[in-house]
Amino acid sequence: MNAFANRLKTAMSRNNTNLTNLSKISGISKPLISNYLSGNYEAKQQNIYKLAVALNVNPAWLMGMDVPMHDSNDFAFGLELEKIFSDISKELNIPIDELKTVFLGNDGNYMKNSIELNFDNLHTFFINYFKNQKYKKILREKGLMDENENIDEEKLNKLLKINDMIDGINKKEN
Repeated sequence: MNAFANRLKTAMSRNNTNLTNLSKISGISKPLISNYLSGNYEAKQQNIYKLAVALNVNPAWLMGMDVPMHDSNDFAFGLELEKIFSDISKELNIPIDELKTVFLGNDGNYMKNSIELNFDNLHTFFINYFKNQKYKKILREKGLMDENENIDEEKLNKLLKINDMIDGINKKEN
């Protein structure tokens, strides 16, 4: 097996991600990634970059070069924090890099208040964060929230009135 396939497997394992997740994150089809993993094909430069970004590794390392796995400017967690993130990643089935991105907050909106860094506190933080994202997605899908997170209060109030009417009908039937 070639160095690229081995390193791709290593990076996926360290990120606690599978073929489906890597395909979603990178935008590369599952069959093509599968061919990379089996050593049948080596990725072109464009896809190497996409995979490296998705897996948070140095593209040169992924290609098999003798360079560090991670760029020197990457945020490095201590072993204890890495273990906590790994455990939470496995429990919530969320790639560890996604957890780190949320934790570090690219736009500064998350982790504004410092918390004690332990499994329970971080677990609660991530559960609340991803629940919030799920509700925002539902509101967007129903046309109640735009991409800038502005809520259409008129539509929301109409929906709540309909919900109250249904609750009233259900109570009368019981």
